[in-house]
Amino acid sequence: MNLPGHEREELFNYLAAPCGGGRIEMNTFSAMMRKISETPPMLHAQMGGSTTQFTDASGSPAGLVAKIKVHLLKYHPGGLSPLILAFRQLDKEGRGFITHREFVWGLKQCGLRLGTQEVDNLIQFFDSNRDGRVTYPEFLMHIRGEIPSERCQLVDEAWTRVSNSNAVAAEALRVRYSPSQHPAVLTGKATADQKVKEFAEYFSEAIGCGSISQKEFCEYFFDEGLSISSTEDFAKFLDTAF
Repeated sequence: MNLPGHEREELFNYLAAPCGGGRIEMNTFSAMMRKISETPPMLHAQMGGSTTQFTDASGSPAGLVAKIKVHLLKYHPGGLSPLILAFRQLDKEGRGFITHREFVWGLKQCGLRLGTQEVDNLIQFFDSNRDGRVTYPEFLMHIRGEIPSERCQLVDEAWTRVSNSNAVAAEALRVRYSPSQHPAVLTGKATADQKVKEFAEYFSEAIGCGSISQKEFCEYFFDEGLSISSTEDFAKFLDTAF
C-alpha cells in the first residue's frame, strides 16, 4: 500500500485483533493486505484497451453489485471471500457496520477501482436507511445472497465431523484441513498449500485465540462455497476436507 508511514501505523492499530494484547503481527497484517489486493483492478474500459468493461453511471446499483461479483469470481483466486474479509478486518470492534469511508477503502483493497458515480451508487445501495453506515447483514445479503439449504446442511455435517460442541481447537483444525478436492485445486487454479494458507490467514485471529467457533467455521465455508458453482463439487470438497 502506498500510504505514508504514520497513516500505515494508524491503519495497523485500527485493524488490531482483539486477542494477543489487542494487536496482530505485522507479517499477518501484510499477508492479509496482499491477499485481498490480488485481483486485477476493475477499471473503466478504454478505447482499444483490455481493461474490464465497467461503466455504470445509469444508477443501477443492483447491476453494479452483480458486475463486481462476476469480476471477483472470475479474476480473484479467493472469489468473493476477499471482499467479505475486508469488511471483517475493518470491523475489528465487532460493531456490525463500517463507515462509508471504510467501505470505499475496502473496495480499493480488493482491486476495485470505481468511478465516483459507481461508488455513490454502491453506498446508496448498501446504506439503505441513510444512516452513514454499511451494516454487515445487509452487505452479506447482497454480496453472498441466500445460502441454499442443501449447502447449509453440508456445512453443518462437516462441523459434526470436527466437533461435538460449539468450538474446536484452531491449530488442530488447521493441521487437519485438507483441500485437495477443492475445485480450484483440481483445476490448477490454486495449489492445496495455497488453500491451506488462505484458511490459516482467514482464521489468524481465531488461531491466536486458540479456538474456532461453529459460527466462524460455517461462515468461512459458506464464503468458500461462493466460488464453487456445483453443489456436488462443494459436497465432495467438504467430505474430504476433514
